[in-house]
Amino acid sequence: MKSVVSSEVEAQEFSIMGYNDFDIMKTGLPKLDSANLEKGANKITYMPTWRPWEEGEVFNGKITQTSYYQSLIDVIKTFEKAGMLDRLQIAAHNKFSQFAKSHFKKYQNIFVEDPTDTLTNSAIYITDISSIILDATYQGAYPIFYWKEFDSIIEHYGGTTPVNKYNAPGTIVYSENELVNTVKDIIAKDYKMPEKVKENYKKT
Repeated sequence: MKSVVSSEVEAQEFSIMGYNDFDIMKTGLPKLDSANLEKGANKITYMPTWRPWEEGEVFNGKITQTSYYQSLIDVIKTFEKAGMLDRLQIAAHNKFSQFAKSHFKKYQNIFVEDPTDTLTNSAIYITDISSIILDATYQGAYPIFYWKEFDSIIEHYGGTTPVNKYNAPGTIVYSENELVNTVKDIIAKDYKMPEKVKENYKKT
């Protein structure tokens, strides 16, 4: 029986543990093996992490009382005020997206059907703690961590996280205004990623 690994780096880790070439099968990552942004990709994607502790409110018709809803509407309104709504797209969790059309009627066209598509059309990717940002960065998107509710989210998820302001593989912002100003700055600088962000990403 072989152990399946996705890269040479991962294979080397198995070798350190005593595995030999006959024990290992390198397959790559089909999703990322041809990782490139589409030509002209210019979307700005926001994908907040799902908050399972709010499922009750969502399924009981109290969706507008959730922090997940509020986070989405705050970002949408801020981009709208900045005249950048045409660039924004929302990749909502599937447990939420089914309710999006009825609660975001004015903005339903910016909700994507398949979040996978955002990995190829996003020049900038925004999340709070979702690991999808690593895939997006690998594809070529500029990563932003929107940490307005970071402490609360981490507390609900158990109180610990390996990611902090020192090692986060992306630019960190703490408010909607800081977010949109950072996005404008990134665009003005042609999406050039700071060396610190690159270094942190390589360590993930």
